[in-house]
Amino acid sequence: MPRTDESEDVGGNRMGLLAVTAWCQWTNARGGFALVGVSGDNTFSVGNVGTLAEAWRGSGLSSVLDTPTILDNRVYTGTGVYNASGTTNCTGTPKVCQPLWAIPPFVNGEPGGPTLEVSQTHFLSPMMPTSSGGGTLSASDRTGTSNCSGVPVACQPLATFRTDGFPLTNGPSVSGAVSPVLSGTSLYARGAYGMFAFDQSLSTNCALTPKICPPLWAGDVGTPTYNSAWTNPISDGVVFTATAEKVFAFDAAGVTNCGGTPKVCQPLWTAAMPVGSDLPGGIAGTAVNNGKVYVPALEGVMVFDAHGTAGCSGLPVVCVPLATLKFGSAAAIYGGITIANGAGFVGTRDGLFAFDSELNAGCSGVPLACTPLLHTLAGTWVSSPAVVLGSVYVQSNTKLVALRLPM
Repeated sequence: MPRTDESEDVGGNRMGLLAVTAWCQWTNARGGFALVGVSGDNTFSVGNVGTLAEAWRGSGLSSVLDTPTILDNRVYTGTGVYNASGTTNCTGTPKVCQPLWAIPPFVNGEPGGPTLEVSQTHFLSPMMPTSSGGGTLSASDRTGTSNCSGVPVACQPLATFRTDGFPLTNGPSVSGAVSPVLSGTSLYARGAYGMFAFDQSLSTNCALTPKICPPLWAGDVGTPTYNSAWTNPISDGVVFTATAEKVFAFDAAGVTNCGGTPKVCQPLWTAAMPVGSDLPGGIAGTAVNNGKVYVPALEGVMVFDAHGTAGCSGLPVVCVPLATLKFGSAAAIYGGITIANGAGFVGTRDGLFAFDSELNAGCSGVPLACTPLLHTLAGTWVSSPAVVLGSVYVQSNTKLVALRLPM
């Protein structure tokens, strides 16, 4: 088992123990609390990923939206838990596995999958917009103790993170599709009107009982949009987000390009997305690795310099892609991109693709374009891949599928 000490590097960023993407588990949709979509599993490489094949699949039905999570050799989906090795409750050729146990519908209040947990102490979930136009995130005790009572036990929020009243276009709102990311003591959430940073320790800017916490700062993304990235990764002190029109990079500390009271931040750099990226599934599961940010679009994955230098110019800084990972058709991203040992796995509405994420194998031309090293599960909607334990786990339509290299 590889080490997971507090100095391990994930996605180009030195993170604490809780942010490490362990090689033996995949505890949320993007592998770790930084949401960079990077796996430490070195089973796969650019040289062997083309031989990846289905090892087994789950028998139960789950939501097509599900992204598997893996812990203690178990794969968790929205409707059942499976043995991750594909050795228990499995029969037949091709191999089909029954769940170790079933999960009732609407687990944790969400249809089709566990809610993303981003804190050791808090369980976060979106709430409906307030009457004043702003949305909220609620923070509850994930141990089911504080502010909890009754039989069966019911928990009230310890705090809510609210964005109404912040000075951005038309008044901010945290949309229901918000995906929080935890880094240090800050919580970053994308809403329709901006990127918001909160104090997840429920101290700074928080008042009343239960607490209400307005943002520490807000990042301006211009014209409001509800079609935005499912996740907002953070690496090397920069938090990334995307809308159907643009990619944005903000100073995670809320210092550079920031000012005013309340504090509003302008991007460190931006980049335009291709026309048509606002189609359903067009923006999801951004990844960051080795100084590059990978942003899914309609016909491929756009790759940018995460530092806003290569391919970037002007004031304010605007960047163009270093390369595009091409699907070969308008497959459209569905789940997102996950990177493991130089191989980038992409879940789309036309199956699972794999590319050389370092932009060498299969890449040529000006501007640089890369062709797939693998295309499998074609014709199905594939979730964001979980890469761990020498396997690639995805939801393909409504089935859990585990893929491995040939023995």
